[in-house]
Amino acid sequence: MARVFVWLMPLCGLAVLALPQNVGAGDLTCTLQLNSYPYSDLTTDARSHLHFVLLSKRDGIDIYEDWNEWGYFTRSFTAMDSQSRHFEITRRPALGWDRNFPSMTTLNNGQSLITDIYLCDGSWRVSPRMAISSGRKLIIVGRLKQERDEGDELFQLRNPWIGSVESSPVELTLSKGCITRLDSSAATTGVVFRR
Repeated sequence: MARVFVWLMPLCGLAVLALPQNVGAGDLTCTLQLNSYPYSDLTTDARSHLHFVLLSKRDGIDIYEDWNEWGYFTRSFTAMDSQSRHFEITRRPALGWDRNFPSMTTLNNGQSLITDIYLCDGSWRVSPRMAISSGRKLIIVGRLKQERDEGDELFQLRNPWIGSVESSPVELTLSKGCITRLDSSAATTGVVFRR
């Protein structure tokens, strides 16, 4: 679920992990915020999630919404553990859409798009697999990447922002249950998107 806000919003109940920085050259900045109250790590609890925040630095930036085929895979993460092992965290293939069209959110200068990311709900996977241990600390970087497919008719109708932007690295801890779901070879949630 994504929401658009002007960046001057209250951060009540959020542990801010990184302040916006100009890491994405140009139009957007990306920030990760942990929203896992009452926990200090990511767990399988439904309240435990990240906020993936995009801040626009110009008017008219179209970002795909994550409920459809165009936006579903645009957000991902790279992670590194204390032994300097590297991991990729990506969305699992969706089981289907009962409706599917390339909807977008338009951001103007100073506006933010906040997407709730539930890494531990079974819709995400990690590669390579992680050893399961309680309280696994990781340095994680969020990434938004929107590309243009050759021959995509969508670009005749609208002109979505094309590019890539990354967050600053942040440290977080994954619970044992979260790692189990990320390591699982099959989706546990039966992800089907409805709009």
